[in-house]
Formats: sequence, structure tokens, C-alpha cells
Amino acid sequence: MSAWDLTALVNAANARAGQADRHLWLVRLMEWLRHAPRGSVAAVPDEARTPLPVLRLRHLLNQIEKNDALRAEVQA
Repeated sequence: MSAWDLTALVNAANARAGQADRHLWLVRLMEWLRHAPRGSVAAVPDEARTPLPVLRLRHLLNQIEKNDALRAEVQA
């Protein structure tokens, strides 16, 4: 399980960081998207449920859409 949450990732986004740091941020973002806590899924049949990484990606994109400063950091 990743120690990063969305708030920490948003705060760590830095367009002025070096290439290695930006790549590390992307790795952490992918870990966050793929490895959600096990207890965070409702008891719904697998075929009827939207995969949790997709829900997390939607949430991230909504946050980027609402927050101009975050959008600038992520786009750069």
C-alpha cells in the first residue's frame, strides 16, 4: 500500500522540480491510482462495479479541473 494520498501528491506537484523528481512524482501518482486501501471498496458484485483506479483517476481529474494552481503544476 502506498503511503501517499491525493492531498500529499497534490502538494508535492512541482513543475519547477528536476526531471528525476517529476518522474518520481509520476511513479507515486501511478502507485496511488493502482493501489487503493483494501477496505475502501463497497460490497458490490465485481461486474457491476467501476474499478477503483478509474474512480481515483476521475477524482484526480476533477481536482485538477477545479484547481488552477494544481493544473499549472501538473501541465508543466
